[in-house]
Amino acid sequence: MSLRFENALPRSIVCARVGGPWNETVPVGFQQIIGWAQEQGVTYREALVFYWDDPAQTDVADLRADVALTVDAQTQVKITGTAFREEIVPGGLYAVWHTLVRDGAYAKAWSDLYAAIENSDYELARGVCFENYLCDGRDGNWDLEIWQSVEPRSSNR
Repeated sequence: MSLRFENALPRSIVCARVGGPWNETVPVGFQQIIGWAQEQGVTYREALVFYWDDPAQTDVADLRADVALTVDAQTQVKITGTAFREEIVPGGLYAVWHTLVRDGAYAKAWSDLYAAIENSDYELARGVCFENYLCDGRDGNWDLEIWQSVEPRSSNR
C-alpha cells in the first residue's frame, strides 16, 4: 500500500450508471461497457468506478455507481441509443492510494486511505473519488488505485 499526491489533468470518460448491490451491479456494468467498447473499436486506457452513496447510510438496493472507461478526448464515440454517456472527470489535486484488495475488503482499503490522508498535510476536498482498476481480478484479488480529491490542510495554506 502506498500513498501519493498527484495534480491530475481532466479525464474524458464514457460511463454508465448501475444501481443496487455494488458487488453484483458493478461487474455487470463493466461487462456491458467493455463489450460495447470492443464492438465499437473504442480503445480505453483505464477502467474506473465512481461511487455516489455511503453504504452505511443507503439501503443496498438504492446504491449507485458509475462504471467508466477513459478515452482520448479526440476519440469519437457513438453512444446514441445506448445507456452510456460521456463525461469529464475534473482535474485537480488527488490523494492516490495504491493497494491490493483481497477477499472483497474494499471498505478496509477506503478506511486505510482516509487514515493516511488524516496523517498527511492534506484534507478531503469537495470533488470526486473513484477507483482505478489496474487488473482484471481473475485471481479474486484487485490491484487498484483509489483517487480522492484533496487540498492542503487549512493550517498549511
